Amino acid sequence: MQLRAKLSNSTFNPETGISTVTVKTKRGTYTGVAKVHPEDKEIQSKYTGLRIAEMKAMRKAYKDELKRERIILHVLPSIQKDLIHTLDKYSAYQTLLAWAQVLIERRFYFITENHKKRINLIEEKIEAINHALEDNKKFLKQIKEKRSKK
Repeated sequence: MQLRAKLSNSTFNPETGISTVTVKTKRGTYTGVAKVHPEDKEIQSKYTGLRIAEMKAMRKAYKDELKRERIILHVLPSIQKDLIHTLDKYSAYQTLLAWAQVLIERRFYFITENHKKRINLIEEKIEAINHALEDNKKFLKQIKEKRSKK
């Protein structure tokens, strides 16, 4: 699942080592901040900082999307129940009611399964971002170790 995001703003301050990236999605605006550790000042990079800040902003966007999907999944059964209750209350034709209930149950099953799949995909995307951030830390540590050996 790919979230469409547009880069809104990005800044890097070399004096403080703080990178900030803001992305916009159809659901909102998210900001990620990356700070250079004091011991990493000599190997700081504008591009690395902005990349990390962008990943953090996207992680926020995906977490927000995950929250929305879970709310929808939680509310769907009560919507289905209310819809069937309303049909039962106002339907004069029992055959039509039974047919409509089957259609509603099938449709809600499909919608529920679709949202479960979206939740799994979003969780996988968040996990991938977390792994990328960890890999980046390991990579920077290796660079620092190689430079210190020279």
